[in-house]
Amino acid sequence: MNNYLKVKYQIIHLLVIIAIFGGFFSYQISSAQQPGGALLGKLKNDLGFPLIVNTSPETPAMITESLSREISDVDFRDLTGIDAGSAFHFSFPEVKVLNTSGKVITSFSVILQLKNPGRFYFVKPSELKLEPNDSFVVKPNYWVSSRRVNIRTEGDKVEKVNRVLDFDSPEMWIPGRISDASLIIGGVKFSDGTEWKVKGKS
Repeated sequence: MNNYLKVKYQIIHLLVIIAIFGGFFSYQISSAQQPGGALLGKLKNDLGFPLIVNTSPETPAMITESLSREISDVDFRDLTGIDAGSAFHFSFPEVKVLNTSGKVITSFSVILQLKNPGRFYFVKPSELKLEPNDSFVVKPNYWVSSRRVNIRTEGDKVEKVNRVLDFDSPEMWIPGRISDASLIIGGVKFSDGTEWKVKGKS
């Protein structure tokens, strides 16, 4: 009788283990099959590739690091659910800016220039207190506005909140290749009220 109970216990124990692992693997497979889910995770962990940086000799702030991700049209569709109009897309970059002046910087602008004439984007962090030799990192989502979305709260009430965009949003991507783009510091403002602008920018 004791042997019978022992064998019965072992069988039950084995079935529990199988059920647990079966559920785990089912979860892993279903998660991997989520549209763009695996790719989104990969992009978040990917350091990306550097962009060309144009530096003006007298600039009081310097771009020391710049990284962007590049994906194919198939990846773009899987990631965003939207058909791509270009064979490649690259993300708005993460940019590290160093204060090389002897003053406190309160604002600066970074310009993303494309090879096509007249095409450019810019980002302008403000209300800063960037001390000399300190750095500020411009994240990829700083280049685009947050999106107003509806969420359900307690009592089935619907509220609008700002959603910070991620790589699964089409707004985070630019048609073309990383090699088509370059970066430059467009302007800098200081705490003493003075400012600097790159030549050619009004």
